[in-house]
Parts: sequence; structure tokens; C-alpha cells
Amino acid sequence: MTGKEILEEEFKDYGAMLKSEEVATLLSISRCHAYRLLERGEIPSIKIGQRNMRVLKEDLINYLITSRENSIKNSNSQAL
Repeated sequence: MTGKEILEEEFKDYGAMLKSEEVATLLSISRCHAYRLLERGEIPSIKIGQRNMRVLKEDLINYLITSRENSIKNSNSQAL
């Protein structure tokens, strides 16, 4: 299984659009931290009204895969 397939399986019980609280739960971070990631655009989101934000599940999966790839690249470059 690829990383994407593993994440899709892990997140299968969630809808296509995630609330910031769900993002926090899935990433095991605080709601405040999740909201900051969304506000800064690190995780693409859609703002609904003044305070509500939604994230496409696919965007969260892509964020996690990209973050992991960047982490691996940084680790490899520091080892040299």
C-alpha cells in the first residue's frame, strides 16, 4: 500500500469536507494549532462565514504526504 492509500483508509470514516476540529483530531494537534495551519494556508481550506473553515479530505492527505516527503529530504540533506 502507498502512503496515500494508507491515509485514505485511515480517514475513510470522515466525509469529503473536514471541519477544523476534525483536522485537529486526525493530526493529533490542538484545534488552535490546526486553525493556525489553515489561516496561514499551509493546509488549503475554504472559509465559510466569519469563523468556520472546511478542508477537503484530499487536501489534508496531500498535505501529509508533502510534509513527509519534505521531512525526508531535510533529513537526508542534513546527513550529508
